[in-house]
Amino acid sequence: MSAVSQSQRKLRQIRPTNIGKNIWSFKEGTPQISFSMKGVEVVVGRTLRLNGVFRVLDATNKKPSNNVPMADKTTENPSNVSIDSRIGLHSVIENISINNATTGRNYEIVKHYNRMVGSLQPKTTAQSSYIGGGLDMNGLTGKAEQTGNLCNRQLNFSLPIHAGMLKENLDLNLLGGLNIVLDLAPDAFVLNDTNFTDSTDTTAAGSSYRLEGLVLTYDAIMPQGKALAQMSQTRSGQFNYKSFSSYYTTIVSSDSNHIFNLNSGMTKSITMNMVPSKWVNNFQRDSSMNTPLLNSTGAGATARLNRKAKLKDITFLRNNIKFPLEFTIPAKEALTQTNNPNANLLYESINALRVKSKNISLLASPVNTRGFGNIRPNAATYFATTNARGSQDPIFDIAVGYDHIKNMGVSFKGAPFGFRIRSELENGVDNPHSLYLFVEQMNTLSINNGVIQVSS
Repeated sequence: MSAVSQSQRKLRQIRPTNIGKNIWSFKEGTPQISFSMKGVEVVVGRTLRLNGVFRVLDATNKKPSNNVPMADKTTENPSNVSIDSRIGLHSVIENISINNATTGRNYEIVKHYNRMVGSLQPKTTAQSSYIGGGLDMNGLTGKAEQTGNLCNRQLNFSLPIHAGMLKENLDLNLLGGLNIVLDLAPDAFVLNDTNFTDSTDTTAAGSSYRLEGLVLTYDAIMPQGKALAQMSQTRSGQFNYKSFSSYYTTIVSSDSNHIFNLNSGMTKSITMNMVPSKWVNNFQRDSSMNTPLLNSTGAGATARLNRKAKLKDITFLRNNIKFPLEFTIPAKEALTQTNNPNANLLYESINALRVKSKNISLLASPVNTRGFGNIRPNAATYFATTNARGSQDPIFDIAVGYDHIKNMGVSFKGAPFGFRIRSELENGVDNPHSLYLFVEQMNTLSINNGVIQVSS
């Protein structure tokens, strides 16, 4: 934001303002983490990380025992308690809010942050980052069995935070300081049975997690001499920053239409992901998994969501007009060729994320984005049998990008965003799906003699 001609770069460490017993836990009554950043310095946002100790406890307040290979868990009975291996410790963060430390004015609020990272990270991270290394640094991302084993003990972690504003260089003095508030997700959202059986298995029920010894670290540019005096006196400025906002709805029918009043002036992309509603906050399920639409087999206590509800087509709308694609995206290959990916959907999804990432090596691939196909020897029983989950677990989402040439986005002010999904989703009490929608937009922050205005 401000030019700093004379400066030093230092590593900063700050503790939460609500440190209490130095333990943060949804179960134990401290489900929120607050940090306050002030001073005459520039925060290098991309260096910001949440550091601490992660600990899992089973229902008896003991460490879990995930040591038995998953292929043998039908004959062994360990305490199967783990977290999602795709997003790792990002799963513990439900909401993020960033606001002015002086006035409380909100700059960015991301609800369902963990679900957003479920779409963002696999499509901006190389597969090699998940396999064989970097587990501690990335917060338990990797193969599912590795993640389960690491949950057996306390784990030191260093976790980047993917809020849009926190990727910028931030002049704390000009901004009046920043507050960063993290809301923790329920235990039943974060933790799940590592067997992932669609059954009455309750080995993870009653388990909990803790975060201990938390510290926020970042690189800070510290002005010196005349630069310090200049920054201290600066009261006006302007810059653009990326932000994410989120919406929620449910899909309950084979022909599903939805309208959202985004009111964003510079919309860059929209991403949606889904999971069966009955799986959310359920110890027997992975609440962070991004699945395709699923139909159930059976009813009541014996119902199993183990059949893919094939897509027919998807339409994106702006003010009730097809936009940015002037056609409905067909999904015929999903209807006729079970083991082939849906190329149209995959292209649009990856292309939307290329607006914010130039990575060409991604975890997402035709193998895991198609939903099921031949991911397992018996796809029909994918969620009904014991499996060694890993890099082929589904990464299914729907996304669309806007203005790839100028990269300035398009306006949805006074022009609602809509979409239509036609599928073979069947009616049934077990079949509703929770849909999470995330909007990437550009905001403009203007400061005039200390008065702050945010526009999008």
